[in-house]
Amino acid sequence: MYCKNILFATSSFGEQQSQVTQQVQSCAQHLKANVQHLQVTAKPTPHVLGYSYFSDTVCKSGHFAKVMSQYAKTTTPDLIITPSAGKASWFSDEHKTVLRDAKYDVLFVKGQYQSYRQIIVAVDVENYRSAHFIIGRAKQFADEVGAELHLLYVFPHSSLESLQYGGSFKPDDISEIGSLAAWNALCELAAEHGVDERDIAFRIGDLKYFVEEESTQVGADLLVMGNVEHYGIAKLAPSTSARMLHHTPCDLLALRISQDALPMTYEPLESKRFDEY
Repeated sequence: MYCKNILFATSSFGEQQSQVTQQVQSCAQHLKANVQHLQVTAKPTPHVLGYSYFSDTVCKSGHFAKVMSQYAKTTTPDLIITPSAGKASWFSDEHKTVLRDAKYDVLFVKGQYQSYRQIIVAVDVENYRSAHFIIGRAKQFADEVGAELHLLYVFPHSSLESLQYGGSFKPDDISEIGSLAAWNALCELAAEHGVDERDIAFRIGDLKYFVEEESTQVGADLLVMGNVEHYGIAKLAPSTSARMLHHTPCDLLALRISQDALPMTYEPLESKRFDEY
């Protein structure tokens, strides 16, 4: 089971709210999870605003991200779902704070209701253990909601000056630019989790560009990425998932990864032999 308890956190109630609520209800039904609705208002209010579709609804006041984080500590949900505004400016500081402070998986839902049918998982195969964890969790989610899984890895290669954004390469081309080990790792990850090789994409260039391109190409409803837990000064730097908030054309599921899920030491894949995986 992917999760048992969902915290649906909102900071306003409007027309978009009912569409997002439908998405939450659909997720809860497929995941067989309980839902608690948290309404956060800027000023104290004696009652729940508007009509809540959930019997377990509470209303608290204060800064959205801070209140949600504190409330989650007491309720310990497996998944937090909160509305997003797509690429609008509202989809910025508060949501980045939510990602930075979250101790749980966070699903950012756009206003339009839709069933999840095509899911893209963006992974970094250089962190093989975390990639394995992310795909495993995403596969569990996809199986429970009845969706197909696609894997995406974007290899950063600054020497490709002739390409404006990057490129799509076949295995023969990959060996020529020194990233054959990364391709091999991606194929092995796909095989381990039962993802057909036809559903994996290896791209070279800019992650933001290819997330949008691949999402459009496969008709993705959901993008899944890892959200690495940081401590101390590292929390000041935006995570990859936080940077992607402005570039994601669909819903975004950020899977929390604790530090102990990451490799103890970092070693670029290019320094490894092809058969080490």
